[in-house]
Amino acid sequence: GLLSAESFAGCVGGMTIDVPGDGMHFFGRDQSQGSSTAHTMSGDLYVTMGTESATGRAVFVLEVRGTAQFGSGSDRVDSPARALLTVDLGGDGEDMAGLSWPRGIYRFGEGSTGFRLDLEDAPAGTFVASHGFVLVTSATSDRIEGSIVLQRADRPFAPMGVPYAADELPRVTFRVSGSRP
Repeated sequence: GLLSAESFAGCVGGMTIDVPGDGMHFFGRDQSQGSSTAHTMSGDLYVTMGTESATGRAVFVLEVRGTAQFGSGSDRVDSPARALLTVDLGGDGEDMAGLSWPRGIYRFGEGSTGFRLDLEDAPAGTFVASHGFVLVTSATSDRIEGSIVLQRADRPFAPMGVPYAADELPRVTFRVSGSRP
C-alpha cells in the first residue's frame, strides 16, 4: 500500500466513519428538515483487484447495484442504478501478487481512480466524479471500509450537461466484509 499500517494508524487514530453495514451508503441533506437522509445500495456487491484493460494499471474495483432517485416532486424517478468505485493502486499490473488492498487517500482523476453512479431509467441523473477524494480507512481481506468525498461531478447524459457542485452531491460511505453470505 501507499502507507504502512503504523503510519496510517498514527494519522487516523480512533476515527470512525458512519457505515451502517455492507454496501454503499449515500447521505444527502433534506432541505426541508435540515437533516441527513441515507439510502443504501447493497445488491450484487462485488470487489475485485486486477488490471484495467484500457490502461494496464493495477486497480481495486467496488461495484454495487440498487436503486437511486433523480428529480423532485412529481418528476421524481426511482431508477435501477449501478455505482462503481475504481482506485488506482499505482502499479502497472505486472506484479499483482505484490500489491496490497488500498489504504489511505486517493484523488479522483489521478491514474484510473474514479467514481460514477449510472441511473438506468434516468440517464440525465447519471454522474461521473471529476473532483474529490476516496479515503480507505480499513483494508484487510476481512473488511474494506471508507468514505468518498465528492467535490464536483459531471452529468454526461444531461440535456445541458450542467455539473453537480459539492453541495448537490451526497456524502458516500462503503463497506464490504468477509461476513457476507
